[in-house]
Amino acid sequence: MPSQTRTKLAKRYLATREEPECHPTIEPEVQALLKCVKLWGVGFDVCAGTNAIAEIMGRLAQLQVDSADVDVSREGAVDFVTDGLALKLRPDAYNFLVFSPPFDLTDLFIAWALQQPVKVRCFHVAGDYYTNAPDYRRRLLRPHLEAGI
Repeated sequence: MPSQTRTKLAKRYLATREEPECHPTIEPEVQALLKCVKLWGVGFDVCAGTNAIAEIMGRLAQLQVDSADVDVSREGAVDFVTDGLALKLRPDAYNFLVFSPPFDLTDLFIAWALQQPVKVRCFHVAGDYYTNAPDYRRRLLRPHLEAGI
């Protein structure tokens, strides 16, 4: 999916909201991930929110996680929905992505993440993110689901 399409869909959705949602990831959720997935090097959290994932991973696993966020009102935030969905990470920049996107935009962030040159992509999402997505956005994910991703 072209980055311009993702950005357009995200802007359309965000125009209906007062502010991006923020549900900080809690330590037991990060611990569960660290038990299941071997992470190394430097990661990137594209929806950092309160920066909880980076702080917990740094403390528990001594991992460096660089951060950006959807909410540009946060100090130092990158406007990841309007500009970042068009961002292409450098192949040598990060080993993994780890993030908990605004659940209503998960499909757009998954499509973005699948195009990035990293070895591991970890998402923290609500179990019904696909089934509750609007029809026009479910079509964007269908090829990934059919491919078993």
